[in-house]
Amino acid sequence: MRKIIIITGVIIAGLLGPVRERGLTLAQETILTEDIDPGYPLKLPVDTVRYRLNLDGWWEFKADGDPSWTPVQVPGVYAGTDTTTEPVLNRASAYWYGKGGIYRRKVRIPQSMSGRQLALICEGCLHHATVRWNGRVVGQNDDGVLAFEIRLPSVSRQDNLLEIIVDKNAATWADSVTRNRRGIWGHVELVSFPAVHVGNGLRVVTSTMETYIRCYVPIENTSAQARAVFVRHFVTDRQGTIEHIFDSGKTTVPANSQVTMEAVAEWETARLWWPHDPFLYTLHTVIYDSAHVPVDWHMQPFGFRELSWSGPHLYLNGMELNLRVYTGTFPGVIPSGKEDAVLWFHALRAIGYNAVVLPPFPGGIAWCRVADETGMLILAQTAPLPKNRRRADTHIKGLISQRANHPSIIIWQLNFKRRYHSRPRQETWLNKCHDLDSTRAVALPANVNHRAAG
Repeated sequence: MRKIIIITGVIIAGLLGPVRERGLTLAQETILTEDIDPGYPLKLPVDTVRYRLNLDGWWEFKADGDPSWTPVQVPGVYAGTDTTTEPVLNRASAYWYGKGGIYRRKVRIPQSMSGRQLALICEGCLHHATVRWNGRVVGQNDDGVLAFEIRLPSVSRQDNLLEIIVDKNAATWADSVTRNRRGIWGHVELVSFPAVHVGNGLRVVTSTMETYIRCYVPIENTSAQARAVFVRHFVTDRQGTIEHIFDSGKTTVPANSQVTMEAVAEWETARLWWPHDPFLYTLHTVIYDSAHVPVDWHMQPFGFRELSWSGPHLYLNGMELNLRVYTGTFPGVIPSGKEDAVLWFHALRAIGYNAVVLPPFPGGIAWCRVADETGMLILAQTAPLPKNRRRADTHIKGLISQRANHPSIIIWQLNFKRRYHSRPRQETWLNKCHDLDSTRAVALPANVNHRAAG
């Protein structure tokens, strides 16, 4: 797909969102930027045009060499499971140890999703995954710990066959926790979205010193003709009241292309995000067609805060942070999600911790959301970086792109316990992290001369 970048910047990941007219109210002091276009609505859409189909649950599975299919749960690894601590289990893990295999299930497409652009989203699959849709290979993924998205051909029939093939070989970056495990250990869903939509890559940046909100918005057009669009942003508080409205403006997105738009607006009265007051806003990005009809609606939670640092000193909104970091492990390799995070963060706070090192396990997405809501600070760690430079770079980019909008993440921490990574390579990765996200400090692991990178 051809891409046109209107304004360059740090382009990081967004998620999929919904659309129709919704009666959210304007705050009494809603901020409207001076150059806002009066011809477009000052209220949000309501009805969903993006639909989600949850594919968690029972799948059929057949390991290499097996004569028949066995029902297994997704999410849940099929090999190498510690049955005493992990909550989602497949009991035949000893029999399937060291083998590859195939997951399959029938997917019935509801009428609301029929004929639309489809994407498979999987929050993690150990270690190498190949996806087949109705017998056709549609994509692959070799990062076992991060979420991945694979576009699927639109279909007119209701019943379809989805297969995920897991390779028997472990990834080169695998550590003692993941090396012997195999399988789909993250949540799986199918998503439909319109031809013109907010693509993966939306990023929200805020500054308390300069009092602005800035966003970078990728607009993707998967249709066969150019589309003229207008993009407006609404910021709502926890109650859904609109606090701020500003525009990215108009553009034309060529056929089968993507453009990236930037919007920036002053905001002197924003409520700041703090660990003791983790206040969250939601950025709603609405795309309108040339007839002023909304065609897509993307929602991104964020906190208004700014990080800075000087030497070993780290500051949040101008106040120095005194970090008490929990660096231990969490029981179970597949945390159950939000409930576990709430319990753990509450327990850690009770004994004096205000930050945790969080590895990139699939449940980590939910843990970051809980941290955003509760004010726990996160040092987001990469998986052990492989010797293969391309795969290491892809993993770093994926981690930052998927989690950069979480205000609770204050540091990116590289993880390369293997001794074959030279100092120049370490510096290269530090610089890469900073290039992808200049708003956070970057740290080496504690066993490799821990330091912040400006």
